[in-house]
Amino acid sequence: MLVRFRQKDDRLQVRLVRRVAGRVRQERLTNLGAITLPPSVADRLAFWRGLHERLAKLSHRVDTETHAKILTAIHARVPIVTAAEQRAIS
Repeated sequence: MLVRFRQKDDRLQVRLVRRVAGRVRQERLTNLGAITLPPSVADRLAFWRGLHERLAKLSHRVDTETHAKILTAIHARVPIVTAAEQRAIS
């Protein structure tokens, strides 16, 4: 399983895909969410909450190692909200 990002206008879409029969072709498994660019702290917070809910629904298809790889790939493009940032918006 791979995470694919697609930027369309001012939004970044995040999808979970898999290779089809080891070829370059890919099959989209699910949309993991979208976020406006540039993301505000509130946007990132809402995105990550929704992402964790969507991944929880896929727990029967995604093992813990793959789950960690997915979160790492997404964190590289959409940083997780830190505790200091959460306190600043509260």
